[in-house]
Amino acid sequence: MEDTRENLHPEGRPVGRRTVLPPTPVKGDEMIVPGPWAIHIHKLPFRVARQGDILQGRYLDAFSAMPNQREPCLRYGIDWTAQEFQQQMNDSLPRVEAALMQVVGQQNELEFRSIDGLSACANCHWTESDTLCQYTQAIPTLDPLTPARNHMNPRQVSLSASTPRDTSRNPFYPLLPSTGATSRPIAPPAQPHGLIKYASEQVWLLNEYSKLVRQLTGLHDKSQCLGAQLEGLEHDLTAANTTTTTTTTEQPIQQTVNDVRASHQELEQKIRRIMMHVINMMEPTPRGPT
Repeated sequence: MEDTRENLHPEGRPVGRRTVLPPTPVKGDEMIVPGPWAIHIHKLPFRVARQGDILQGRYLDAFSAMPNQREPCLRYGIDWTAQEFQQQMNDSLPRVEAALMQVVGQQNELEFRSIDGLSACANCHWTESDTLCQYTQAIPTLDPLTPARNHMNPRQVSLSASTPRDTSRNPFYPLLPSTGATSRPIAPPAQPHGLIKYASEQVWLLNEYSKLVRQLTGLHDKSQCLGAQLEGLEHDLTAANTTTTTTTTEQPIQQTVNDVRASHQELEQKIRRIMMHVINMMEPTPRGPT
């Protein structure tokens, strides 16, 4: 487990927030059940992804509402540590969007075309080359038993085998096209020292779950207090409005009511967001036939 300290912008965000990172990301072309990095990315702890509590860009709101589908796996040959993977995603908003696409996308990434016109695969979106992506062309039915590394983006297949590729520009293997019931099943991770890695990931997940539950409890208590405060202020405002003498007393009361109502709504949104994370952590992903 690694940690890093991010120097976040001052617009309503704390400076020096300590971000605890999951273990080193896995590598391979397997479809792996959602794990620590899927949960971490879904929480969007990236300075380029937020302005205060407001998600940036055109896609993150839609993506963050989707359930986790898989653990993001890096290509063989990309030896990023957890901190390096985090820094790569912090470099630009499209990289955050592309990483979340890998986590929540269906096997056929073309389904994202319904989201504000997005038609590129995660790799092309990572490199901000959406207009060059050829993954939107018709894709033939693939043998589900053939390794995914043989089914590259058509734009990548057209490259000469002797042409060196900058794999850091395309960190993920393309997802297989959707083939219905014959889709390649999601498999558990097969890594050296798998039991040790699995145990460390489970400990990390339990810690994250405990933190989310504590956050949820605290936010719920604050929401209850704000709700009671809002009810009292609205009662005072109603009483002020029923007086026969017009004064300026109700104006500051109205402003206070508006401020408390906005804070209450913000807390409710945070509660819903944390509930989504808890559901994603606890909901098992169905596996295909073995």
